[in-house]
Amino acid sequence: MIRKLKYLTIALSLLTLAACTTEEPKNDPETLRSTSDKNSQAEYEKVLDKYSGGDVEYNGFYNSFGFHAALLNSELLEAKIKRQSYYYMWDNTRTESERDKAFKAASESTDVFLSFYTPDKHDDNLTSDKSIWRVLLDLDGKRYVGKIKKLKDNLSELITLYPFHTRWNTAYLVSFPVPVSQSETHPSKLTITGPLGSRNIDFVAKNALQN
Repeated sequence: MIRKLKYLTIALSLLTLAACTTEEPKNDPETLRSTSDKNSQAEYEKVLDKYSGGDVEYNGFYNSFGFHAALLNSELLEAKIKRQSYYYMWDNTRTESERDKAFKAASESTDVFLSFYTPDKHDDNLTSDKSIWRVLLDLDGKRYVGKIKKLKDNLSELITLYPFHTRWNTAYLVSFPVPVSQSETHPSKLTITGPLGSRNIDFVAKNALQN
């Protein structure tokens, strides 16, 4: 009986020790990094949600096409650079270089990230000379026609920066000949139109959200 109690005591001691050794320290660097990353992504997505939206065109029960887009104004550009700087661990020099490059381009044009889907791959031809689509931006009483480029960035990064994007969608960058300083201070409407239908979303002006 005494021997059995001795073995039982040893077994309980080993289980207690194992539980203590497997408990993750609260100040473990990996735990802190994971928590910080979640906070960083949440802060970024909060900004992204303010300047993005999407819509779907249906033909009966089936969708003809769908899209989700983000207006890359100064606030979203800054948040994007900050997010990239975090996960790439850029130093200050690299971060400033990327910021200068982004805002120099923004002084000449307004870019919109576009995640586009249509069930027929032959209709997913936004960059083709024979494209069936036009992407328009209505801003301050004027209409601008977008210049479209297909993005070939890594899918994992695209989904990190634009969580609404999926592997079944095609990523495009649409540029309009109007500086960001104008497009972010006026409400605007993005329209995708073609023979399969027409859908649009409204972008809220940055100053309207701050008031």
